[in-house]
Amino acid sequence: MGAPTASRELTGRPSDDLHGPDAPTLAERFVLAFRLPYPVGCFLVGFFLFGVLDVALTKYAETANLAPTVAKALAPVSLLTDLLVAYSFYAPRYMRRRLVETGRALSNLLPDRDAEFRRIFAEVAAPRPQVVAWMLFLVALLAAVSVPVIVGTGPSPFVFNAGAGTPLEFVAGVYGIVSLAVATLALSSVVWTFWSISLGIHRFGQAPLALRPYYEDPFLGLKPLGVLSLSLAFSYFGFIGLFLLVLSASPGT
Repeated sequence: MGAPTASRELTGRPSDDLHGPDAPTLAERFVLAFRLPYPVGCFLVGFFLFGVLDVALTKYAETANLAPTVAKALAPVSLLTDLLVAYSFYAPRYMRRRLVETGRALSNLLPDRDAEFRRIFAEVAAPRPQVVAWMLFLVALLAAVSVPVIVGTGPSPFVFNAGAGTPLEFVAGVYGIVSLAVATLALSSVVWTFWSISLGIHRFGQAPLALRPYYEDPFLGLKPLGVLSLSLAFSYFGFIGLFLLVLSASPGT
């Protein structure tokens, strides 16, 4: 029998050597590249580098005035959006680690134990579907922020023409695109991690499980699965709640 699933991520092995749910998602890999404690990395990346700094750079390129720049960067809707992105980097790791921690108890119910558990939840960290989800989110968000230009009610949020804008506006436009890409990586990762683990739970329920007798365990050995499901729900609906707060705080809503 292989090593327990719950212990693999704690061994310090490189992420490339991990498989299935043991491997970090793309969003996690991005934050881990900064080599900081993960919660600190989420705050630095999601809230500051591609949140506050992006808003401040865009506004300063537009006005060349610090007062409106600070006001825009510290506006409630901006801070809520930055918090949403930071949380979106943290939530997939939390959900995946909860799955890994639950793996030892759940894998004992499967015929092939740990190997089958990893097969059932293999898609959680699979790169290709994550990239597809990321690209879909990115295209959708780019289309959303370009609506004012399409309908002729506002300027483009990105300036790339050196003749029409200053070099700072060009830099701000490029940084804005990068920030959108980073934000959509986080947002798509939350949705993908929740969906893929939920799909894995469904597959787990269809497997021939060796349930424990009722007189030994009233939950038949499935209590960890219930705890995992609750953790997923709290994480995902926390994300939805923050998203709705951002929408409610946005102008025109």
